[in-house]
Amino acid sequence: MKYIRKPIAAGTVALALSFSSVISSASSHMDAPLITFDDAANTTDVYAFVTQRDGMKYLSTAVAVYPFEEPGIGPNKYNFDDNVRYQIHVATGSDLERGRPTFSYQFDFETNFKKKNTILQSYVGVVNDVNDAAQNLTQTYQPRKIS
Repeated sequence: MKYIRKPIAAGTVALALSFSSVISSASSHMDAPLITFDDAANTTDVYAFVTQRDGMKYLSTAVAVYPFEEPGIGPNKYNFDDNVRYQIHVATGSDLERGRPTFSYQFDFETNFKKKNTILQSYVGVVNDVNDAAQNLTQTYQPRKIS
């Protein structure tokens, strides 16, 4: 009986450790306590990819905010907040190994409405093109390189 328990216990521990190593290598979306009070500032994911056009390489980045929002819950809009300064830090070469940014950028957004005397905030008709007259809500941003 003791002989059977040892292999089962060792197998169970090995199995548990194999699962824990997979879990520990996954990314965490656990929030810092105070950021949960400001969804518009709570960045959930940052995506980056390099594209090439006409012999030039471009770094494209995308930032997701508003965690835990389900798109199917209704006609909601999740805009960037005019009162939040968003930042992206990019590390290349030896800075990547050292864990420090090579370039840092700040983004300030401004939200405007073409028609303010309507309850239809985002659009007032069919939007056929960028900056269409029916596109009521627009957001512009000003990027700034800070390092």
